[in-house]
Amino acid sequence: MSTHREEKLLVDIDEFENKEFLDKIKEFSENEVAKIAKKLDLTDEFPVETCEKMHDLKLFSLLIPREYGGEGLSLLHFSQALYTISKYSASIGLLIICHTVGLLPVIFYGSEEQKNKYFKEVIDNRKLFAFSITEPKAGSDAASIEATALKDGKDYILNGIKSFITNVGKSDYYTMFFKTEPEKGSRGMSCFIVDKNLDGFKIISTYEKIGMRGIPCGNVKLDNVRISKSELIGEEGIGFKIAMDTLNTSRPFIGAQAIGIAEYAFEKALRFASRRRQFGKPIAKHQAVMFKLAKMATKVEAAKSIVRKACYLLDNDDHEKTKFSAMCKAFATDVAMENSIDAMQIYGGYSTYRDGDIERLMRDAKITQIFEGSNEIQNMIIGNQLYKEAGIKFDADEDILPDELMKYAYGEDYVSSKKSWKFSRRVF
Repeated sequence: MSTHREEKLLVDIDEFENKEFLDKIKEFSENEVAKIAKKLDLTDEFPVETCEKMHDLKLFSLLIPREYGGEGLSLLHFSQALYTISKYSASIGLLIICHTVGLLPVIFYGSEEQKNKYFKEVIDNRKLFAFSITEPKAGSDAASIEATALKDGKDYILNGIKSFITNVGKSDYYTMFFKTEPEKGSRGMSCFIVDKNLDGFKIISTYEKIGMRGIPCGNVKLDNVRISKSELIGEEGIGFKIAMDTLNTSRPFIGAQAIGIAEYAFEKALRFASRRRQFGKPIAKHQAVMFKLAKMATKVEAAKSIVRKACYLLDNDDHEKTKFSAMCKAFATDVAMENSIDAMQIYGGYSTYRDGDIERLMRDAKITQIFEGSNEIQNMIIGNQLYKEAGIKFDADEDILPDELMKYAYGEDYVSSKKSWKFSRRVF
C-alpha cells in the first residue's frame, strides 16, 4: 500500500511546498536561459552574466543546509529545479550539476570547519566547486586511479593528472581523489578540497565537446602541490566510499537533466508535426507520426516517475536507493536520446540545420548516457543489486535448475530419487 508521501511523488509542481521558489526558477529559465541556449552552443563561451544571475537566485546553494545559509532543498525539489532549467539548456543544467556534485562530499563528510568555510565561499563570495576523480587510465574503474597524496609533515604533496573535469578553470575549488596509500587499492583513496590557485595546479588541456557546450571540460596536472591536512575530507582511506556515495546521490541529477531534454524534444516535435502538412493534412494526423509522438510522451512521464522515486528513496535513505538511482539515470538518459532522435526524424531535413534546436538536443542527450557513470555501468549496478536482493550468489561451480524443471531436463528419475541433483557446469 502506497503512503501519502509516495503518492505525492506523482503530483504536479503546483502541489510542492516550494512552489514559489520553483516558479522563480521556471521564470528565469523561460526569460534568461532559453535566450542564451543557442548562443552557448554556437560560441562555446562560458555564460558569465548568466552565472552571476544564478548566484543571485541562489542556484548554487540549493543543497547547502539551511543552518549554513543555503536553501536546504530535498533531492526531489532539487531535481525538479534541474529539470526545469535543463529543458531550456542542458548546459546551464550542467553548470549547476557539476558544482553541486563537487559540494556533496563536503555536505556529506566535511568537518564543521570545512562546512563553515566553504559554504560561506559559495554563498557570500560566489565561488564554484567541481568534482574530479577520473584520470587518463581510470574512468569507470574509479578504484584504479594513480594520482597520489603523500604525507609530508602536516601537509600532503599531490601529484598526478585528472581528466574530464567539468567547469575546469571556472570553478574555484575541486573535490579531488588521490591514493594516500597506493598499496591498499580502493581502501587507500582519500578526498581533498583543492584550490585552483595553489602552486603546481595547472590546466593542461580543454576539450571541444559535441554537446552541453559553453561549460568547459578538461585535464589538470598536479605537480608537487602542497596542501594542508585541513583540506582532507573525512578520514584517510574513505575516499572511495565518499566517491560512491556522491555518485549514487547525483545520478538522479542527470536523470532530471535528461527529462528536460526529452520533454523539450517531444514538445518541439509535437508543435512541428501539428503545423507541417504533407499529403493534404498535418503530419501529426498520419499514424506513423502520431504513434511516435504517443511513445515519446509516455516515456517522458515514465522517466519522471522513476526519477522522483529515486529522489524519494535517497531523501529517506531507503535500502533500494542505489538500485533506483542507477535505474533512473540509465532509463531517463536513454529516453532523452530516443526522443531527440525521434524529434529529428519528425522534423526531417529541417532537423539538420544548426540554426534550430533539434540536433543540439541529440548531442546533449548523448552526453547524458556517458558521463556520471555510463549506462553500461548503471546496468551493472542494477544487476548486482537485483542479485543481492534475491540472495543470488555466483560462487557455485554447478548448474542447478528449479525442482519443477529438473524432470524435464534430466528425466523422471530425478523426481523418484527425491533428492537434489547437482551437475558440473560453470555458471559463468
